[in-house]
Amino acid sequence: MTDGARGPTTRPGRGPGHRIADLDGWRRVAVIATVALFAIVPMAAALRTLAHGWVATGDVATIGLRARDAWTPAAPLLGQPTTGQERSGIPSNHPGPIENWLLGPGIRLFGPSIGLLAGVAVLNGAALAASAWLAYRRGGPALLAIVAAMLALLVYSIGPFTLFDPFNSELPTYPLIAAALAAWCVLAGDLRVTPVFVAFASLAAQPHVAAASLVLPLVVVVAGSLVLQHRRRPGLLRRNRTWLLASLGIGIACWLPPIAQELVGPSNVAALWRTQGADGPRLGPLFVVERLVNAVAPIPLFVRTTGTYGFLGERSALGVLGAALVIGLAGSLSLYQRLAKRKPSASLLYLVAGTVALAALASWSGSPPISAYRSDSFRWPWITSFLFWLSLAWAAWLFLPDRVRSAGRRVAPGIGLAVALLAATWVVAATHPAEIRDARFQAPTSSLAHQLTGSLPSGRYHVTFEGGESVITVGPGLVLALEDAGWAVTVEDDGFGRAYGDRRTGRRPGDQGNLVVSNGTPDLGPDDRIVAETSFEKADGTDLTITVVQRP
Repeated sequence: MTDGARGPTTRPGRGPGHRIADLDGWRRVAVIATVALFAIVPMAAALRTLAHGWVATGDVATIGLRARDAWTPAAPLLGQPTTGQERSGIPSNHPGPIENWLLGPGIRLFGPSIGLLAGVAVLNGAALAASAWLAYRRGGPALLAIVAAMLALLVYSIGPFTLFDPFNSELPTYPLIAAALAAWCVLAGDLRVTPVFVAFASLAAQPHVAAASLVLPLVVVVAGSLVLQHRRRPGLLRRNRTWLLASLGIGIACWLPPIAQELVGPSNVAALWRTQGADGPRLGPLFVVERLVNAVAPIPLFVRTTGTYGFLGERSALGVLGAALVIGLAGSLSLYQRLAKRKPSASLLYLVAGTVALAALASWSGSPPISAYRSDSFRWPWITSFLFWLSLAWAAWLFLPDRVRSAGRRVAPGIGLAVALLAATWVVAATHPAEIRDARFQAPTSSLAHQLTGSLPSGRYHVTFEGGESVITVGPGLVLALEDAGWAVTVEDDGFGRAYGDRRTGRRPGDQGNLVVSNGTPDLGPDDRIVAETSFEKADGTDLTITVVQRP
């Protein structure tokens, strides 16, 4: 008997890994229910937020605009514009438009609000369910229970809004966990999981360059593992050629738009490389190591809430010692199991965790200082903390006596289901509209859109923005709402306008009028008139008025 379900983990023609079909009775039901609950929890949280009238604003709205372009002749070939242009002067985009393409059909069918939130909830639900399923496949009910508890704690730490937040630097979080667990399976010889790895690695890498910097080393490690497995077991790849060809097809489909952009030019990869090499201050390796230490110990980052900047933390002797103990102990136990040829071994999971941590060290050391204050700029400290502690937990579990593990396996499906139920209940109860991104700008953006569509005939309008909030937050949400109402809107062809997509930048001969969205009430010319206006209280307690003026 092996660790997990009943029966061997390898069956002729079926490949390695635990199979849910090998379970019987209530244990099978519990495992299936656990995976299903993680799949639907993000949607439940999204629907609760939609019920309070959520509308897209800021960067999320520009994601929605570009998603509307997907599957049309104006489809985006790259991801959102990066902020690297601000320090390097070189326009560049995040690696790929996979989020826009996946959300596009839902936005067209159901509108931007449902299409964005529900669409992202489906993607994150798939990532969470895949993580739970992969945990079972690799380690049986025991590992499923461990991963279920850790996923629930991670959601608690970073907040339930992350389950449906379309922000491009937030989206990769859960897909990367699924990609890391899938990479572990492939390294262990479970090549049927390769398509899952390629799909979630692509979903994690394309929305944000910071996430891509963590995914790329994982891809290199997995590719190298396939070469080594082929040399050691020449028939392994041949027996799994269907799954490997499926992986190749998924990879080509996911990366075809960025590849097309590279072929037609200008090269975005070259722009990103030049941006990375631009002169300017850097975070440096010491700062990144301090963040890693703070993330791992003495209290794991993925189990605590940190507030706005609490994730930066302060380095302490206890933290350094604790992190060294966790990372060292996980590595030592995993290495011992490897040398002792114990199966299953935690060494390959430790390799995955180490790869992600080293990638974070290399990429974030060269990042500008502003990156330090972006917890959602891809949440690598949470991910590395999660993976190292998972590696330690699994290695420690495998060192327990057989009778203890046997007893644990019998109750593990029930524990996993209980954790999933508790997580689902908490997520639905804790999801509050006031905690979502740009919450204070939701109602004002919606109000301005209704006023405009009620006072002006639909058509093509050119919109300019004056003032920080009108440019960054309200403006994109207003353009998305107007376009969804049937208007055609163009904006200035500048650094901010680039995020709206090429077909919306620059004036057009057919524009019916000019609209100026500004903070406060601007000076009016003889032919100007206010067509929409709203006031609200900002987070700092001050009042802000957003005004829309029509000019000839």
